[in-house]
Amino acid sequence: MAFRTPGGPANTVEILKFLIDRTGYIKLLENEDTPEALSRIENLRELVNAALDSRDRGETLAEFLDHAALVSDADGLRRVGAHHADDAACRQGT
Repeated sequence: MAFRTPGGPANTVEILKFLIDRTGYIKLLENEDTPEALSRIENLRELVNAALDSRDRGETLAEFLDHAALVSDADGLRRVGAHHADDAACRQGT
């Protein structure tokens, strides 16, 4: 499967698609056929879509990775905050 024209530098999308294809990770997850595996496949699709958006904005790989790290950190903080709110609600109920 060709991902780009030979001779030019690969962009983030091309690198991701190449790695996903070469590792066979999606096929492995499809064969696993669990809800967790399907969620991981969807996460990979979202990652490629985010890379497409990044490419359209003209971002470099480093800029894409910085943005992805910030989004991941923000998601983690939201989850931690929700966990603490759940803990507080449980303590009030006892």
